[in-house]
Amino acid sequence: MSVSYHKRCDATLVPDYTCQREGISTGTPACQDICGSGIDTAVAALVLQTLTPVAIETALQVTAQLQASAAQADAARATHVQRARHAADAARRRYLAVDPDNRLVADAREADWNNRLRDLAGAEDDYQRARAQATGPLTSDQLTRIRALAADLPALWNNPATSMKDRKRLIRLLVTDVTLAKNDGTITAHVRLPGGQHHTLDVPRPLTAWEAHTTPEATITLINGLLDEHPYGEIAAILNKRGITGGWGRPYTVQNLAALCRARGIPGHGERLRAVGYLTAAEVAAQLGAAVPTITKWQRSGLLDGHRIDGRGTCLFPPGQQRPVTGTARIARDRAAAGLLSARQLGAQLGVCAGTITRWHHLGLIYAAGTDHRGHPLYRPGQHKPTHQQITAAARPAAHRDADLLTGGQLAARLGVTRSTIYKWYRLGLIEALTTDNSGRHLYQPGQQAPTPGQIRAARAEKAM
Repeated sequence: MSVSYHKRCDATLVPDYTCQREGISTGTPACQDICGSGIDTAVAALVLQTLTPVAIETALQVTAQLQASAAQADAARATHVQRARHAADAARRRYLAVDPDNRLVADAREADWNNRLRDLAGAEDDYQRARAQATGPLTSDQLTRIRALAADLPALWNNPATSMKDRKRLIRLLVTDVTLAKNDGTITAHVRLPGGQHHTLDVPRPLTAWEAHTTPEATITLINGLLDEHPYGEIAAILNKRGITGGWGRPYTVQNLAALCRARGIPGHGERLRAVGYLTAAEVAAQLGAAVPTITKWQRSGLLDGHRIDGRGTCLFPPGQQRPVTGTARIARDRAAAGLLSARQLGAQLGVCAGTITRWHHLGLIYAAGTDHRGHPLYRPGQHKPTHQQITAAARPAAHRDADLLTGGQLAARLGVTRSTIYKWYRLGLIEALTTDNSGRHLYQPGQQAPTPGQIRAARAEKAM
């Protein structure tokens, strides 16, 4: 059988053994072609286990053969140089022996001499280049290290520096022959060693590319079961969380998971729901007399039961659902069932607007019993309308609620000026504000007097400086 090599995607060389002698002779196809990755491993393990005691001698024999081959090649190159030198000397002598008057013969002998000199120069260059590239004979230190390395033949075999060619040469010294027979699921290797020992090895047949990259049946069964309850996106997340990958060892995505199910003829989550009677949004809209966006809005609000079937939010709906009560009717029904009032309803009872109810709520004068679905407060009926004094006190800071303070408008009315004038006097420092209420209005001490025109001019002049 002949051997060839192919390179895998990780740059690993893998041998291929082909029985093609008959095919070369007759032009017929090869009788068998076997990938040798598993065979080489099994034969190497047998050799390393059986022939370890003779590992040193084997390594030294290989070294001696390599040195002998190098010496023979060097001698051949030296002989070639010597012959070229003799030929150049002979051409020189022939040229010097020519009569100078015979120019035709002299020119021919000179050209022959030049050719011989060029041949000599080329042979010497080849010889020097080969000697520079060749390794010299092993020293005693190198022999010691070789014996130390060869004493552990597995280390020599598994050394990354050992090339495939060197491993083959080593095997040829250790094994007489190997006969291969390709079966359905295994490859039988009959190994014959130099001592006459025979071994039969059954090696599992290497998987083809499509077999090695096929998703395991256990994963297919798991995906088929998960599709009853989950769409592709959720299943991909579940598989990746469990560390389960596809045939190529890559994480699952929605796209490759859907492609796998289509290739295997496995129905998706949506197809299974449709098979048991689930309806699309358009079908539910036709049954309930609503638009498709309304059906989607009801499903997102929890008013309709729907099952998502993909990552785009597409849902299928179980049959038999009723049109939900929505809008004002549903809100009024929920409020009536709880006995609560909105701000508008409570304001109608107390004779004020909804904004005033909200303001009283913020001041703590009335209390909310809950909120509606939009977060608006709901109130219990029967609450009393606060008095003006309660409203005024609630709007002030807690430390000044009982003090007799005036707002800017009240002080302006008492002094007979406008409210803006009171504020201008405050900015000039002519009157003093004690504090502010919750709306930011200044509160003043009663009994303050209006400043004189002279005081106003002096305050303005001082502020302008």
